[in-house]
Amino acid sequence: MKNRTNLDLYLIFYWLKKITTRLFMAVVVFILIVGSIKVVKNYSSTSENLNSEKDNNINNKEVFLTTKKYRDEEERKDDWGQVALKFLFEDVQNVEHLVAIITVVVLSWDAPSQRKRTHYEAWQVVNSAQGQGGSGGRIKALEYLNKERESIAGLTAYRTDLTGIKLQKADLFRANFRDTCLNNSNFKGAILREAKFNGAKLRNANLQKADLSRADIENAKLENADLRKANLSAVNFSNADLIDANLENANLTNANLQNTDLRNANLYCVNMNRTQLTNANLCRTYLRESKLIDSNLVDANLWNSDLSNAHLHNANLKRANLSLANLEGADLKNANLNNADLNRTNLKTAKNLTIEQVQAANNWDKADYKPEFRQKLGLI
Repeated sequence: MKNRTNLDLYLIFYWLKKITTRLFMAVVVFILIVGSIKVVKNYSSTSENLNSEKDNNINNKEVFLTTKKYRDEEERKDDWGQVALKFLFEDVQNVEHLVAIITVVVLSWDAPSQRKRTHYEAWQVVNSAQGQGGSGGRIKALEYLNKERESIAGLTAYRTDLTGIKLQKADLFRANFRDTCLNNSNFKGAILREAKFNGAKLRNANLQKADLSRADIENAKLENADLRKANLSAVNFSNADLIDANLENANLTNANLQNTDLRNANLYCVNMNRTQLTNANLCRTYLRESKLIDSNLVDANLWNSDLSNAHLHNANLKRANLSLANLEGADLKNANLNNADLNRTNLKTAKNLTIEQVQAANNWDKADYKPEFRQKLGLI
């Protein structure tokens, strides 16, 4: 039953027991030290009295006491045991320091074994809570293990409530968080390669600089999640919800974002080369200076999005909705615009744009171009 209780309570009782035992031992040691000091004092006092009586009984030898020879003989006759005890007494005057040192030693002599036992109990809490709807004490247990730099790679925690868990820089390689609630969690800098987050709730989660390469995040909820500078290469984000998410400077090469909802997301300077974005919702998305070379944006909704200075070499924008989108300075070399909607699209300073590309799109005559390009299109 103990392993199924909250780890917090278990650790409190565990450490109270250990500390109480060690405090008792420290008190015993303290009593022994104080008693020893009293013995030393009594011995020293008795010796001084005996020496005084001896001096009184040898008045007839006073003349010799002033000579160096007699003093040397008397020093040699000093009891070596008395000298040793006197030295010991003088060396332990600061009792508080000695007791403090002994207490620390007593409390920490078996620290490594205690640490191993605590790690074992934490793992038992994690494993015994499997399949439970609540956290089952897992949040505290996992945070403790991570704080102790324990690898928790391969962790299985599906269908669990781990709201607010803090696992910064944790090793969670191939962890299973399927259908788990991880809202407001902190995975900053964590290793989450090949992890499973299918159907997980990661609203407001902090995943900055996390390594999620080849992770499966299909159908997950990541509204307002922070994914800045995260490694998201080859991640499966299909059907995921990334509304208002921040992916600035993230790496999304070869990622799958089919049917993904990215409305209002920040994709500034993101590397999305060779990314699958078919039927993705990118309305009002900030894609300035992003790399979309060889990406597939067939049927994607880019209404009112900012693609200024974006790199769209060989991008497939067939049937994409680009109405009201800003493509100023965007490089559209060999981009496929067949049947794309260019209604009021800003193409004034777009680079490598040809007449053939434009006229293959819908509503191309309603887009904004430079005057000289409009003339080439016969719109002037």
